[in-house]
Amino acid sequence: LLDETNSLAHVGGWEIDIETQDLTWTKEGFTIHEVDDDFVPTVEKAIEFYAPESQPIIQDAVGRAIEHGEPFDVELQIITAKNNRRWIQAIGNTVLFNGKPATILGVFHDITQRKQAEQELIQAKELSEEKEEKFRKLFENSPIGKSITGIDGSLNVNKSFCEIVGYSEEELAGQ
Repeated sequence: LLDETNSLAHVGGWEIDIETQDLTWTKEGFTIHEVDDDFVPTVEKAIEFYAPESQPIIQDAVGRAIEHGEPFDVELQIITAKNNRRWIQAIGNTVLFNGKPATILGVFHDITQRKQAEQELIQAKELSEEKEEKFRKLFENSPIGKSITGIDGSLNVNKSFCEIVGYSEEELAGQ
């Protein structure tokens, strides 16, 4: 049941024994990293999966967890064994034994689809802003007098409109 729910949620679990540096992954951890079931994860190999720009961040987070017991929650990119880039949320929490860090437990959550959707929204917003800017320039610089009345009664006019009616934008405001 746990394997199936983790698969549905794209969440893999992991554990590092701080003393021995042994690393254990759940089944979904192998799937996220696109490695075979016989792959033997180590801390070093796990960090190597992170994209070069993400490696210092995860190394620092794991180091602080080992040294100071600090939890972490970071969103970083990995490059899988099949050379696919994926965004993951890596969450880790240190378990203390006799007041000292003993293990770090955590999850990898594949958030690639969410990151792609966020990027699409950013691009759509940029495109919308670009179109709005073009419309604004066309409206303002048109030699034809133009006015736009908002549903709230607001009035926007261009220079040509002001010249035609003989009033300034300020005088027309609130009209």
